[in-house]
Amino acid sequence: MNQPKVFGIGLSRTGTKSLVLALRTLGYRAVHWPQTLDKIAEVDAAADITVAHRYRFLDAIFPGSKFVLTTRDRDDWLCSIEAHYESLDEAHQPRTLDQLESEFEVYGSWEFEEMRFLQAIAKHEAEVWDYFHDNGHADQLLEFDVRDGWEPLCAFLGHDVPDEPFPWANRRF
Repeated sequence: MNQPKVFGIGLSRTGTKSLVLALRTLGYRAVHWPQTLDKIAEVDAAADITVAHRYRFLDAIFPGSKFVLTTRDRDDWLCSIEAHYESLDEAHQPRTLDQLESEFEVYGSWEFEEMRFLQAIAKHEAEVWDYFHDNGHADQLLEFDVRDGWEPLCAFLGHDVPDEPFPWANRRF
C-alpha cells in the first residue's frame, strides 16, 4: 500500500479497536495494541496505548504519517476505562512489560484512579493538539469520535466512504 502510515493515538477505550477495524476495511494492514517497533514497521496502521504516548517518536521515524486522536465523552470514557481495569483485575490477566510501561507513562499508575485518569486524558489530548498545531502539522492530525462514522475518517485519509456500517468493537457504554 503506497500511503502514509496511520497511528491511532487516542487512549484505551476511546474507540481504538473500532478505528483499527475501520482501517482494515479501508485496506490498511492495521494492528491493535502493537508491542514492538518491528510490528509497527511491518504494518500500515497501529493504535492503542502502546502507540498513543509515542506520537512524537512515531512522527520522527515515520515522517508524513497521519495521526488519529480518538476521543470520547469523558463520562462514558471514565465508566469504560474503569470497567476495563476491573475486568483485568478480575481475570488476573498478566500484563506485558510494554503495557505496564505505557500505562505508567500515560496515567502515572497501573491501577485505576478516577482523578488521575481524567487528568491524564485531558493532558494527553492537549499535548497532542499542541504538538501538531504548534509544529505546523495540523494536517497530519484528525480528532475523531468514532460515533461520527466514516465521513471524517475517510476525508482525512483520502478514501471513499465504504458502503457498510462503521465498525463498533468493545462497545460497553
